[in-house]
Amino acid sequence: MGEFGAVSVVSGNIAGKTQTLPLFVEEAYKQYQTSSAYSAAVLLALLAVVTLVLKEIVERKTQIKDVE
Repeated sequence: MGEFGAVSVVSGNIAGKTQTLPLFVEEAYKQYQTSSAYSAAVLLALLAVVTLVLKEIVERKTQIKDVE
């Protein structure tokens, strides 16, 4: 899940070797494999939501310990 431009430049986008999920979404979309591209994009979105929820949980637990 990172910044797209830097990932594209650094990884080189070699299919099957250095291809990341954001690069897969781009490539699948360009090849008109929209269902694959959308599925991967939804997976990335779900990972982002899970990350935000976990961050919130950790921050709340840290605030509770700081108050005690």
